Amino acid sequence: MDAVMELATETQAEAGEGSPKDPAWWSAAAGLSDVPQDLNSIHAANATCAAFHADVAAKHAASLAQWVQYLWTQIASLQNKIFELEDWKKKTLDDMSKLRFEHKLLRRKLMPDDQGEDAGLPVKARSLPLLLAEHVDSGDSTSRSTKKSKAASPVSSPTSSPASMRPPPGLDMMLESSKDGGAKRVSFAPPAEAGAPAPPAALPMVKPPSPKEVELPTAPRSMSELSLSESASLGSETSPMSAAALDEGLLEGVHVTPSTVDGAECESAEWRIGHLSTKLRGCMGRALVSSPFTAWGMEDLRLMVFPESREVSHGPRSRRQKELYAKKVSEGPLEGVLKLKVPDCPAPHVLEYYLKIGEIRKGPFNHNFAESTVNGCVDFGIDWLKQVDADHSLTVGVEILCTGAAANGVRAADGGMPP
Repeated sequence: MDAVMELATETQAEAGEGSPKDPAWWSAAAGLSDVPQDLNSIHAANATCAAFHADVAAKHAASLAQWVQYLWTQIASLQNKIFELEDWKKKTLDDMSKLRFEHKLLRRKLMPDDQGEDAGLPVKARSLPLLLAEHVDSGDSTSRSTKKSKAASPVSSPTSSPASMRPPPGLDMMLESSKDGGAKRVSFAPPAEAGAPAPPAALPMVKPPSPKEVELPTAPRSMSELSLSESASLGSETSPMSAAALDEGLLEGVHVTPSTVDGAECESAEWRIGHLSTKLRGCMGRALVSSPFTAWGMEDLRLMVFPESREVSHGPRSRRQKELYAKKVSEGPLEGVLKLKVPDCPAPHVLEYYLKIGEIRKGPFNHNFAESTVNGCVDFGIDWLKQVDADHSLTVGVEILCTGAAANGVRAADGGMPP
């Protein structure tokens, strides 16, 4: 009986907790009333973010639309220019064909009958070259008088008038004379300033100089003297950088001076090789050859430097060989070969000479250059990089004694005959 009463009491307690009569139930129901407000605030925030992104996308779309419109305008403008150029090309080709026909008629009238047909016309170029003389005004009175005389001359065809032979559209070619030299120069005007193209100017007639007025340059003794004469013609227009390059180029030339070796008369030729390691890396095993020089009346002599004693002509091939070669010419030890080339050695064709690497001299060497035009020292027994100067240059040279073929070369140069 007591158990039945306890079960009934528990059942009533459980039923009372979830019923509206319980105060806890009303507090839970009051908390549920705030859920719709939170959902509304979340939806409002999402809508605000979406509106912001839509505004940004609209601005980007408007900017892209402006760019598309601008590009379409540029494309249309370029297409119009292409059409104008094609039209000008077609008209120019027609004018050229008519001018060639008129030229043919004039040749028939002016030349004899037996030569008019056989002479033939100039070969027509595949592409139309731009003749600067037709668009450049020299600005002097002679050219103006020449233009007036040519303008007054009758034209056989209306298509060859200056109006029809105009330059390409949008191209304005003018003369800009420099202050000192008055040299002719062609400039391209900007599109905004390019107006109607001017008629082509006539080429001024220049009187050719007489043979007495022409100065023939003297032949330089060596390539170094030739570079010196060319560089000296630049005058005051040479910049400091080019002046430094000029000095380096002059120092790298072959300089021939009279000298003595152990009391014997000789001619010494020294060749300064600037930046030796850099040049050897560039030649990749091939020989460095000096500019030609003259000694004891013998011309076109050359010094040849081989970076390897094997005289490999093809140079390193694989990547590993190239790395080893670059390391050798940069860090050493570098054991090269120095040779002398005499292509035309007078009789008895035997020379006695010394070879020098920096301060190291080897010799004397005696060789018959009629048997082989190249001869030298294969092994100097030193590391060439130790003879390099502070400016990374190396001076090599040859001292040719005045004996044998050298003595005969001097006599031949003086006009005498060898004994």
